[in-house]
Amino acid sequence: MMRAAMSSRRRLLLALPAVTGVLLLASATNCTSKAAEGRDLLRRPAVTGIQAADDSLQNPFREVSPGVFMRTVFGAPYAPGLTVEIQDLEVRSKRATGQLLFPGAALLEVRSGRAMVTSGQQPKELHVGAILALPQGQALVLDNRADAPLSIRLYLVTAK
Repeated sequence: MMRAAMSSRRRLLLALPAVTGVLLLASATNCTSKAAEGRDLLRRPAVTGIQAADDSLQNPFREVSPGVFMRTVFGAPYAPGLTVEIQDLEVRSKRATGQLLFPGAALLEVRSGRAMVTSGQQPKELHVGAILALPQGQALVLDNRADAPLSIRLYLVTAK
């Protein structure tokens, strides 16, 4: 009995390299076929014609007063009776705005530039990263005395 067990163990040890070789060969063949499939997927698409880009921007700025430009980036109803809009406001260099009055409460975030802002009776300097909260019905004046444009992201909440 012991001799039979030794003989089957010896046969298994002799067969092990052959089985390993067959498994490695099968694995390598499968990998190369998978790699070939991947190369087919990564081929560049054929260019059938050239199409020029549109000359107009999808969401251009509009001039709301001389040297002051605005555009709406996002707008959606937030809750029943409330609408939220995100707008970009730009003021050219060396320009001051007239009184700006927004239809709702506003949060202004300075993205680039510096300016003096007058809201109510208190003038205050705004710089990059500054955030200013403005209650509904309160006007403000922006005075950009810098050589670069002033860029503000405006978050506007309007009640209907």
